[in-house]
Amino acid sequence: MNLSFRHALPLLGLLAGALPAQAQRITSPYHFLDSSQEVAGFVAHVSADRGAAGLGAKSGPAYGLRYAIRLSGPFVIDVEGLYFPSERAVLDTVMVDSAYTQLGTAKQPLAVLTGALRLNLTGGRTWHRILPFVAMGGGFAVETSKDSDAIEKAPVDARFAFGTSFAGLLGAGFELFPTDRVSIRVDARNMLWKVKTPAALLRGALGPTLPADEWVSNPTFSAGLAIHF
Repeated sequence: MNLSFRHALPLLGLLAGALPAQAQRITSPYHFLDSSQEVAGFVAHVSADRGAAGLGAKSGPAYGLRYAIRLSGPFVIDVEGLYFPSERAVLDTVMVDSAYTQLGTAKQPLAVLTGALRLNLTGGRTWHRILPFVAMGGGFAVETSKDSDAIEKAPVDARFAFGTSFAGLLGAGFELFPTDRVSIRVDARNMLWKVKTPAALLRGALGPTLPADEWVSNPTFSAGLAIHF
């Protein structure tokens, strides 16, 4: 064995040991989450459908809080409260230009309380720190106060009252995790609730074209910050 070969043997050994180690350093795009709960605050925009009579809520901003808990695998339960400080038209039974006269507007704040089953599409892990999901659920939309001064401008049997309605939702979105304990969530959903047409408007000239009640679609877009624990 000459001198050059004796010096080459240790070098070959080092290379042989380094190559398998290097092969094991595979960077995965997936990152497992070890938290099972989260709390979040968010802002939203509700693109409200005012219904055939035009008495539903006006589109505008909303604000909410959310609590979530992971069940097993990809399934999560979301419990959410949304405050939607909207307003609506106050209509008379008098017709002008083929439409009921608007006497003014009334404040109509709504609280929407829902529970939803969320399916995380990548399970209990993120993909490149992104967690996409779909969700569906339901709850209630409740009028939290009445604008009596504005409402009383209309005849008694033409006064609209939202009251309480079942609210359904179907949506999708994603969470972005800059850290393991903090995420930014963006989602889009469609919320459904029912509005009723006052009896006086049903008896009026437009009555045959108006439903007694109807489900209206309210696309909602939101973004918020969540803390995971």
